[in-house]
Amino acid sequence: MISTGLNAFVFLICPTAAYNTLIRRRGRLDNSNHNQRKFRELNMSNMRLLQTGSRHVLFQLISGGLLLLYFATFASNCWAFQSVDRKWEIARHEMVEAAVIKAGVKDARVIESMKATRRHEFVPKNMRMRSYLDAGVPIGHKQTISSPFIVAYMTETLDPQPTDKVLEIGTGSGYQAAIL
Repeated sequence: MISTGLNAFVFLICPTAAYNTLIRRRGRLDNSNHNQRKFRELNMSNMRLLQTGSRHVLFQLISGGLLLLYFATFASNCWAFQSVDRKWEIARHEMVEAAVIKAGVKDARVIESMKATRRHEFVPKNMRMRSYLDAGVPIGHKQTISSPFIVAYMTETLDPQPTDKVLEIGTGSGYQAAIL
């Protein structure tokens, strides 16, 4: 009896190998033509095994396909399988929602600028995991990058227009200038 889908696959692809395998399984390695009756019996038995094996292979293919579809769907939404850029983007958008919008900043241009500006690129690599917290982050030389709410609030209060020219002095990391 066929116990795995692989055996059934071999039976479907290579009938000679399937015939030899079945003869070995039955304990008969008789390739002579003098025993036609046993050969026919064996052939009928092979067909039954192939039908059972085909159902088994089909079941494995369907269940494997469904399992693959499930994991592909799960993996696309799972944090661990997303690209690094996508992780930063999600963290940035969550920070804007929690620290900027909920805190009262309403200017759509400021909100969009905060969502588009990659704050993690303005902090040292060893501090990047803290870059999307609503807090100041050390950037070296006893300086910090201001919290996202403070940056958004200052920008909204300034209300810069597209035609304005802004000279930003002493911003430290350059994050405030990038938002402007």
